[in-house]
Amino acid sequence: MHLVEQWHRIESELPEGWSSARVALEVPDGGRLDRAAALLSPANPGRGPGELRFSVAPDGGAAGPQAVNRLLRRIEGEGIRGTLRLVDTVSAPEPQAAPTTSAAAGWAASLRTLPLDWS
Repeated sequence: MHLVEQWHRIESELPEGWSSARVALEVPDGGRLDRAAALLSPANPGRGPGELRFSVAPDGGAAGPQAVNRLLRRIEGEGIRGTLRLVDTVSAPEPQAAPTTSAAAGWAASLRTLPLDWS
């Protein structure tokens, strides 16, 4: 299976609300690992024995999904074969509820905590 197809499969299986994912690209031809790293350099990959790891994030915190698609096409275009695997994912935190007190009420509550002779 081509790298782009592998990426599409991984992307389709990411959990709802994912905020980032770490992906590993295993390159069996060690002589091509340096070239794959150079082509993947916009994603700032880390390097391990026989593999490159990089992060993907839809919000701009890392390479976006479309950018990863383009980078993997370039790697394929150079005839570099490999296997992609999902290392881990992080889900977006739940949004926090906005405070329900007004600024004036918050100010009044803060003033009540001060001693009477605070000035």
